[in-house]
Amino acid sequence: MRLRAVECGALGVVLLWALVSPAWSAQQSATPKKPAAAQKQPAQKQATTKKPAAEQKQAETPPTDTVPPTDTAPKVIAVTDVIPSSELALTQLRDIRTALEADTSIGVVETGLPAFSEQLNQWWQGEAATIRQLRSMQRMNDILWQLRLYEGQIETWNALLTASSKMWSEEKEAMGALLAIWKETQLTLDSAAPEDVGKKIAEVLSEGDGVQQLFQDKTAHLVTIQSGLAASLKRVIEIRVQVDAVNLQPSENLMTFTSPPMWKALFTEEATRSTSAQISEGFTKLYKDVVRFFELYKDRLVLHGVLFLALVALFLRLRHLSRQPSEVTPTDAEKFILDRSFASAMLVGAFLVLLIYSDASPQMMRMILFPAVVPLLILLPAIFNRRIRRPIYLLTAVYALDFLRYYLPPQWIQVRILLLVEAVMGIGVIYLLQRARLFESEKLKSRETLVRALLKIGIGLFVCAIIANILGALNLAEILFSPLVRILYIGVVIRMMTVVFTTFAMMSLRSPIALMLRTVQENGDAVAENIRRVTNFIAAGMWIIGSLFNIGIFGILVNAVEKAFDAKLNLGAIGISVREVVMFVLVFGIAYALSRMMRFILAKEIFPRFQMPRGVPDVLELMARYGVLLFGFLLALVSAGVNLSQMTIALSAFGVGIGFGLQNIVNNFVCGLILVFEHPIQVGDIIEVGTHSGQVERIGFRSSSVSTGDGCTVIIPNSELIGSKVLNWSLSDQLRRVTLRVPVPIDTDPNQVIEILRAAAHNQPDTVDDPAPSAALDRFGDGSLVFILRCWTQISKHESVTQCLTLAISKAFQEAGIQIPITQSEVHLRLPNNVAAEFPGLEKLK
Repeated sequence: MRLRAVECGALGVVLLWALVSPAWSAQQSATPKKPAAAQKQPAQKQATTKKPAAEQKQAETPPTDTVPPTDTAPKVIAVTDVIPSSELALTQLRDIRTALEADTSIGVVETGLPAFSEQLNQWWQGEAATIRQLRSMQRMNDILWQLRLYEGQIETWNALLTASSKMWSEEKEAMGALLAIWKETQLTLDSAAPEDVGKKIAEVLSEGDGVQQLFQDKTAHLVTIQSGLAASLKRVIEIRVQVDAVNLQPSENLMTFTSPPMWKALFTEEATRSTSAQISEGFTKLYKDVVRFFELYKDRLVLHGVLFLALVALFLRLRHLSRQPSEVTPTDAEKFILDRSFASAMLVGAFLVLLIYSDASPQMMRMILFPAVVPLLILLPAIFNRRIRRPIYLLTAVYALDFLRYYLPPQWIQVRILLLVEAVMGIGVIYLLQRARLFESEKLKSRETLVRALLKIGIGLFVCAIIANILGALNLAEILFSPLVRILYIGVVIRMMTVVFTTFAMMSLRSPIALMLRTVQENGDAVAENIRRVTNFIAAGMWIIGSLFNIGIFGILVNAVEKAFDAKLNLGAIGISVREVVMFVLVFGIAYALSRMMRFILAKEIFPRFQMPRGVPDVLELMARYGVLLFGFLLALVSAGVNLSQMTIALSAFGVGIGFGLQNIVNNFVCGLILVFEHPIQVGDIIEVGTHSGQVERIGFRSSSVSTGDGCTVIIPNSELIGSKVLNWSLSDQLRRVTLRVPVPIDTDPNQVIEILRAAAHNQPDTVDDPAPSAALDRFGDGSLVFILRCWTQISKHESVTQCLTLAISKAFQEAGIQIPITQSEVHLRLPNNVAAEFPGLEKLK
């Protein structure tokens, strides 16, 4: 029977997926279409069949009393309505003219396109020869980045022109319908109509002709601009093809000796050229980039300066907050960051470049990010000890030389010497890092071993780069050296930015607004630690992405992931796409995280601020949590491409599995709803269910958890909590009565016993005075009097009060000389005479 139920449930689930699958929905909702030939057949037949002219005229002009006019025919304006309608029509046409003349989309593209095309050609002329001479991974990444910027600019302009063209088409269609009405009105105008009426009609049509001519001029101009954009896009595609051809060259080209060995190159004519001329050429190129940057982004520089001043003021305010007592304690590194507020603001302001100048070229982006080296060196002592700071200072020098080398001719012998010096300095950096203690904690020994192994690999790469440079394989030397230097430096920069941002977040928790939160007031350090953990996780992800980008495989991985997402698994009529599955999991995962966050916010921040009846906060929390989950589930289905119109049939099919195999689960679910909304039992209540008693820890939609006094947790189905007798000690009040029955000898004074019992109850600090303790003679026992003591205490203290009262009563009885009676029984044995004669020993027992 259980196996059959499981089979029915599985059948329901399979039917559900089959019905909600996008491929299945598309197959079910598709309607058969006639072939194109069959659709065109009536038109062809009508075109080949000719009728006499009289019959055609009679068919085309049916009698007006039998066939009403069609809706597509233009209407005629009454003579009395011509003048007021003409004013409205003229206003509408003039508005259209004003909108057309005010549309600057064509002007924007026309103004920027020539400079764009010239810049594109000049840029590629300078880069084409460079990438053929030196296969620098940095330059290849920069070129691909710049191409994406160019493509994005063309797409933006195309979208702007497309939107304008669409708007013009709609306006032109509306104007055509308007002018058709006025032309029809002019044709049907009676000769006896007033002269002003004819003038107004002519004025409207004249204005319409002018607007139509403006439409034609704008359209011709638009086509010309679009042709120019198409030519620019074609040029970008040609450049990308050439770049891809360089990228797809066999890896053996890395071992090609593109330059003579260094011992020969030092004595060539190229080596004797003026060094100052080459350096001057490089600095001229840098100067031109600086000037062009200021020309392009002079408006944004003002915004950048204002943001920098705001950051300085903000860090000064945070430094003031750090010196006040609070629940959030800053670390030593965070205090160091705050004490150097100006340098911290400079570092954050430098990285705002990525947001403010997001459309800048990679060459310009590197140029304006280079000054961030200064605040970075100032803030290094915040997170690195003295022995680690020395190799990082040396690494910064290597990075600066690598930045300057970018502006020098790649085949220049001095550039090769500079690359050789950088590699030697890089070996020194790794050697100093190996000698330093990277991790202070003993728990991170395994991590330090891994890092040291990677540093040894780095030394090997730098040595190979030096050998390749000396032999003349510049492509190999560049690829072995530059990416590793940038990866190391990016790690240092991201680590420093992580500390700066966590400092900002920690001090924000000290603000008056943050201190209004109960979570910050009660668990400030825990919140701060969670923020640090999340920030470190994000920083690690950014470092990995930056490293992959510098290695040159980030784009390859992105393309591979996109291809994997486009893959589909066809199971008969059902098509499952990896992208759809990932979108479903991602959206539902976000909804689940939001539901947990909402549960925490409601329970910790909102509900404690309001006085609510018993059970209402739990109901609101469950409704909000499962409401978010339900909405997230539906949104995940839509994101995965599921047609929600098929959900009715799917739920019907799923109901078959529920009806046959999931009866108990549905029963418990419905009982859980009753518990939630009727709330006869709440979390924290002390209950007794059958042989189990304890405190309710959780109430779910299928089962509930009860923690017993033995230390175990009992999972009770909700149907038992609804369908059986449940003893709830917390439902009516938070007090529970303690009842003790005490026997005393039959000759004891009852009044004395009652006073002792009452005094013991009153002297117990955990008993309440209202209701007051009471004691009375309960019944007569076998040779004893049984008294009963009743008092009240908190539910959570019932067991401890019972034990304390028992000990107190025993001690009071001992002091009063009252003994607890012990029940004794006397047995009288009577034996028959014949038995007594047979067993003489029984007489003695008797």
